[in-house]
Amino acid sequence: MADLRWVTKYCLAAILYYTGFVAIFRWARRKLGKADFKILAYHGIDDRPNIIDLFVPVKLFSRQIQFLKSSYDVISLDDAVARLKSDNWFDHDTMVITIDDGYRDNYEHVWPILESNQTPALIYLTTEPLDSGFTTFIDALLRAIENTAEASIDMSEYGLGRLALLSATDKKTAIEKMDGHGQGLDAGKRMEFLNNVLPKLGFTTNDKLFTDGMLTWEQVRSMNSNLIRFGAHTHNHPVMSRLSPEQAQFEIETSQKRIAAETGSPVRHFAYPYGSHTAINETAVKAVAACDFDSAVVLYNAPINSEEPYRLGRVMVSEMRSMRPGGGFSRCLFATEMSGLFDLLFARN
Repeated sequence: MADLRWVTKYCLAAILYYTGFVAIFRWARRKLGKADFKILAYHGIDDRPNIIDLFVPVKLFSRQIQFLKSSYDVISLDDAVARLKSDNWFDHDTMVITIDDGYRDNYEHVWPILESNQTPALIYLTTEPLDSGFTTFIDALLRAIENTAEASIDMSEYGLGRLALLSATDKKTAIEKMDGHGQGLDAGKRMEFLNNVLPKLGFTTNDKLFTDGMLTWEQVRSMNSNLIRFGAHTHNHPVMSRLSPEQAQFEIETSQKRIAAETGSPVRHFAYPYGSHTAINETAVKAVAACDFDSAVVLYNAPINSEEPYRLGRVMVSEMRSMRPGGGFSRCLFATEMSGLFDLLFARN
């Protein structure tokens, strides 16, 4: 059964959209000289179980892109940053599409959809998983828990107790707790953690399940074009606020240089891993500035202007922002979400 809050939000969106209130809201904002501008954030585009709302189904993503192209100016991040630097705000409602991490579905699903709709996007790459072929920490947990036959896992040695794995809610809670623990570990300790935990779920780190999920550098080079550009997302995907200045500099520079070396193109944009208020500090911001990026993005509703180019806010796009309670794409829900009306009505940030 669909969540009652979701159904309520869908019904409200239908009222706001079909009465014309969404269109009036957008028109009034433009008339006041403040056209809407958003940087959208995706992670994976795949038809996988959506345990933590990280992946958007392929057909739903395609419909989202079609809607955005028909309703907004969709431009590259390069063009958007150049406009921001000129202090000349947008005349039309405008969107930029960004995708984090560098999963293989970006090549298999995202690229064909963006090409067919001639829609630009920027993909932020976490470079160590591309170099090693082993997927990201959070994706390894997701894949293991999606596919395990175990009903629970004993995580007492990590202070997490025994975690149930029977329902979708159980699995979501387990992943969040395990990922929360992993965020406090460096890259080596995270791999030790996976080497210990995955066998409890019936897997090992050598299984193909964990080694076919990331882009290859050849695929990156195939996509690199005027339509799709690449940005840096660190080398090991750490929580930046927990790093020393030297560690932060290593993570950022390594990612930037690896991508430039593999693509032959300059790397002008950066995304902070996790992207929350607590995952970013002044040390991280200074390290980004020292690498001469044109922009850096977060994953919360920060102001977008030329005064804070290294803390540009993004809107996370999930399946729940555009899917009807019964399944399938909802134009009225996605239109209302993208307009920013729900942010205003529900004081979301």
